Amino acid sequence: MMLFDPKPVPTLRYVWTNERLTTDSIIDNPYLPGVVKSIVLRRGAAIDGHWVSERRNVVADFTRAFGYAPTKRIQAVILFTDNDQTREPVEAYYASGRANC
Repeated sequence: MMLFDPKPVPTLRYVWTNERLTTDSIIDNPYLPGVVKSIVLRRGAAIDGHWVSERRNVVADFTRAFGYAPTKRIQAVILFTDNDQTREPVEAYYASGRANC
């Protein structure tokens, strides 16, 4: 029986986190060090009732996080809300910045 064990690929994540981390810092994932990196976009309490927009240069961010420019095209963009590390309540809504999407 062959098990599916995909090869890890460099993964860049953008996060909104607690007060302990500074904005724009890069965090190496403890479970996949050197493979998964996170950049802190925002920190602290949520801005209740207001939309927040983000715009990033993904190539520049990837290069800064991994120390080299990406060699392949982006394979996936995923949006998710995750609080399993902090166990704090979380609620998020996602929308496109385009009027006709």
